[in-house]
Amino acid sequence: MRAWLASFALVAACTPQIEGGSYYCGPDESCPPDERCDGATNLCVVPSDVTAFACADVPTLPVITSCTPAKTETHGCVWTADGHTQVTLAMPADCGPRVEAQLIFPIAFMPLQTTVRGAGGAAVATSSACSAPHGGVTASCVAFDGMPGQTYTLDIASAPGGPTCDGACAFNRFALTVSILRP
Repeated sequence: MRAWLASFALVAACTPQIEGGSYYCGPDESCPPDERCDGATNLCVVPSDVTAFACADVPTLPVITSCTPAKTETHGCVWTADGHTQVTLAMPADCGPRVEAQLIFPIAFMPLQTTVRGAGGAAVATSSACSAPHGGVTASCVAFDGMPGQTYTLDIASAPGGPTCDGACAFNRFALTVSILRP
């Protein structure tokens, strides 16, 4: 019995060593003890390897010239909790296609959402979560029926009430995929 207790005590005293770069940061830049979230890779690393969050992408989408099913992608950032990044999407003059947009972003920083706005600025649709976090990222999706010849703005901003590390991670980068499904 004593030998079993002694071996149990040795096993219980062991703690795993988590190598830097082994895990993606969780929400609010969460990481294992003694590691910090790297702004460039969204990975938990030793504090000496942390780099600041950076993003130089300026999002643009090509003009859609037909209602043939197609997919296009752009990348960008939202830099502050009250910031907005806007991407213009023009519909072809001869049809109003079904449009789906997926916004993929790291869970380490503030969560994002997309609001589709019509020509007058009124909200047409707002994205909602469409995937569980996986590989350090998550997604929100929105779908709407475009009107022929209309221009829409995909307004990407912080999701209301989302965590921002008390303002310390009030930014995020994203990949936006827009799919034209059918006329």
